[in-house]
Amino acid sequence: MLSESEEKVQDALLSFVDFLYAVVFGLVLVQLFEQVISTQLAVQAKAGKVLLVIGVFYFIAWDWMHGRLLTFRNPYTGYRRFFIEILIAASGYGAARSALNSDARFLLYLAMTLVLGVWWAHVSLKEVPGSPDEKELRFIRIYQGISAAAVCMFYLGIRAIFGTELEWLGSLLIIFIGYGFVFFYELFHERTPGLLGGPGVPYLGREAMSKIRSRLLRRMK
Repeated sequence: MLSESEEKVQDALLSFVDFLYAVVFGLVLVQLFEQVISTQLAVQAKAGKVLLVIGVFYFIAWDWMHGRLLTFRNPYTGYRRFFIEILIAASGYGAARSALNSDARFLLYLAMTLVLGVWWAHVSLKEVPGSPDEKELRFIRIYQGISAAAVCMFYLGIRAIFGTELEWLGSLLIIFIGYGFVFFYELFHERTPGLLGGPGVPYLGREAMSKIRSRLLRRMK
């Protein structure tokens, strides 16, 4: 348990990180409107950019919300996770900026975000022995580590097919794969109901995910 003074310090640190994310989200939305929506781009090119930015925006928000929920249950005992979260926010902004330009190199920023998430989970396990979220934190280390390597390999494939500048078809493919990342994360790790369970999978409620998980488990027996 944190002392009253330590709780105040943590609240200040979390407020700073949340403000930083708010700035990132605001800059992304402003730049999306100024550089894409309000310009005279072809409809397909504009749609591809908007879809890609929305996909990256959701991933950043999803990652931030899960990180914040885990921090509430596993308070800071040092400053390492605080600085890692700042790096994650910076990496997320880099991904969003590259996505605005339909630049496939945004995948490298996403891979960096995933690697930083692995580091964050590892530090959490060290700082909070016997954490109530130990199972999920260990899962994050494995799942996001594998995903980061897969994203780097996928980037090489995308660059070979589309080059560094993505077309709308490449954007749709990446969004589909990103949706799969969130889907399988939620499938392999059952969450608590309500707000404490996080945002979940877009267009699939927890009830639907529970049914899918139950059917999968029955078939595996």
